[in-house]
Amino acid sequence: MKTTGQMNRGGQLKPECRDVWARYFARYIREYAAEGISIWGVTTQNEPAATQSWDSCIYSAGEERDFIRDHLGPTLVREDWAT
Repeated sequence: MKTTGQMNRGGQLKPECRDVWARYFARYIREYAAEGISIWGVTTQNEPAATQSWDSCIYSAGEERDFIRDHLGPTLVREDWAT
């Protein structure tokens, strides 16, 4: 789903994968809720400009804005996790 083809060491989320990545967020929240654990907040990426040796993704401010506005926000509203 990233330009590097790897989960870690940075790379950017491919534009064509933004919708499915948003659905992963919703699934994560849904699965935790099924176990009785409430999620009240998420972040798209901690330190969005840092390439890490663990799972990480690089976002510019604009990419993060667009992902939240066009994909994550609408998905969470549709799944009834956000108002």
